[in-house]
Amino acid sequence: MVFQNYALFPHMSVAENAAFGLRMRKVGQAERDQRVAEVLAMVRMDELADRYPSELSGGQQQRAALARAIITRPDVLLLDEPFGALDQNLREAMQIELRKLQQQLDLTTVIVTHDQQEAMILADKVAVMREGQVVQLATPADIYDRPTTRFVAGFMGIDNILDARVDGGRIRIGDGAIGMPPGRRSLSTGSVVTIAFRAEAITLGAPGAGAGLVQGRIAYAANLGGRALYEVDIATGERLKVSEARAPGWPTRLPNEVVSLQIDPQSCTILRD
Repeated sequence: MVFQNYALFPHMSVAENAAFGLRMRKVGQAERDQRVAEVLAMVRMDELADRYPSELSGGQQQRAALARAIITRPDVLLLDEPFGALDQNLREAMQIELRKLQQQLDLTTVIVTHDQQEAMILADKVAVMREGQVVQLATPADIYDRPTTRFVAGFMGIDNILDARVDGGRIRIGDGAIGMPPGRRSLSTGSVVTIAFRAEAITLGAPGAGAGLVQGRIAYAANLGGRALYEVDIATGERLKVSEARAPGWPTRLPNEVVSLQIDPQSCTILRD
């Protein structure tokens, strides 16, 4: 197990921490030294073998804790928020390193995390839990693209979740309608559904009626670096979030500007509740 605070023994060096599980199993000195050297090289800590935890950075402590956990060749590796103490850049780098290590060792790993990106990077299967209950168990892609409940959709960062009405094989949103999302052709006309879609599923254009277009007015615009975020009010009084690549000379769209929104039905999902 790798703990959130790493729980390294402060009076032991990196090599001694790594060897601890083998010593408890009475592994001989020669084999112990060989396996310590192998595992420290694997986590890129071989040059720091003689240092103590107080002399290590957060990322180095994390690697040392990981080495101690995998040196015994466990059947299952358990991780409790293992990157929570790291800054964003280091956390992302360590997530990728751990994924490579998982694949190299073919090691079953169970990880608890509140970081959605971490789950996307590390997992083959994701279980989203609420109040001790699993509310959806699926692949990372399915959890991201096809959440089944409002809770999962919100937890996975879907910006637009709203009630809509089925209208002749289409979904009516505001003063327009979009095609039926995948797998939901059997909904009866007039039924109310909850639909969810990400900000990047919307394309903004000049105002004008047309198939699949919803009219709106820009309420807010923000520069997010490579992308622009817009909040757009539609006829129902709801506010949708739209994300698009930021064009040179931003802002190219201003508050109170009337626009049309084209929502990709293939990127929408109808929620269970």
